[in-house]
Amino acid sequence: MGGFKMKNNRLFVFIFLLTFSFSNSYAQSLGNTEDLTYMVVPIELRLQVKEYVLKKTDIGLEQMVVSARNNEPVPNEMLFLSDIAREIYNGNGMPLPNIMDSRTVLASFASRYEASVAIETYYRNEIFRLFHTNRNEASRQFRINNSEHSVENIFERSKLSFHIVDNAATDVFNSYYRANPATTFDMDGNLINPSIRGIPPDVIILGVFERDPYGIDVQQRNIDGNLSYIAIKREIGLDSDSIRSALVEKSSIDGRPEVTFMLDDEASDTFYLLTSANIGNVMAIVLDGKIRCQATIQSVIIDAVKISGFDIEEAELIAQMLRNR
Repeated sequence: MGGFKMKNNRLFVFIFLLTFSFSNSYAQSLGNTEDLTYMVVPIELRLQVKEYVLKKTDIGLEQMVVSARNNEPVPNEMLFLSDIAREIYNGNGMPLPNIMDSRTVLASFASRYEASVAIETYYRNEIFRLFHTNRNEASRQFRINNSEHSVENIFERSKLSFHIVDNAATDVFNSYYRANPATTFDMDGNLINPSIRGIPPDVIILGVFERDPYGIDVQQRNIDGNLSYIAIKREIGLDSDSIRSALVEKSSIDGRPEVTFMLDDEASDTFYLLTSANIGNVMAIVLDGKIRCQATIQSVIIDAVKISGFDIEEAELIAQMLRNR
């Protein structure tokens, strides 16, 4: 991650590389679903789609488990799992069982979790395919009458801001959280003890989020399994009210979408002072109270900012939100 200043137009660039790796042996057997992403599903319907797929996954997995215990054939509605199992056996260089029943199909997966991921991925792609080929029919099936989920209201509620990260306070908080995982937050996600020793009063603790395969924000987890949090300065280095214009472009480096926005005169002066005093420090981009990405300040930022690390839909949403200020 990093940024650099271009002398001709004085743009500071945040570059966020999103790297995904698949270690499961069945990953390749799921087929080419590059064109089947959550972007075919309307924003206001994604939570319903996710809940439907997860429920169907639980039902399907339980069907397989019961059938396996009874040494029964694979249920007709789960036959797709047999194809995935064959790919796993072949990919691992193992001979195919003489009979591909529920027991031998489940035996191809390293764990119950792997089996559930395969089932969920299949069902999710089926729903995405339906939206892709017949969006109106799919939307009708999942339609909800709730204006709070409309794109227009999302724009009205959204707030973007930039904050300096306090690495020392982040380390202190993570140590405290690891030692007190059950008593750090209440059921609403609020800190039970807002005055943790070693965390100065000028910082706030926010979660780090990313989009899941359904296009829904989910909180990241650290390597220890705990939810990811970062301490940032309360002072807002830049917010969306200080932006004059915004547009989406493609990066000349990797072709990924970028949001470029111009600052007003007051914000340019403020951001110049902030970034010049924090070269080498990390800045977090906060969207609606969630840390979405971070980058190290490598040069002074003046006039315009360019951010990346979002998919095209998120980039368009952010640009439209900023233009509507």
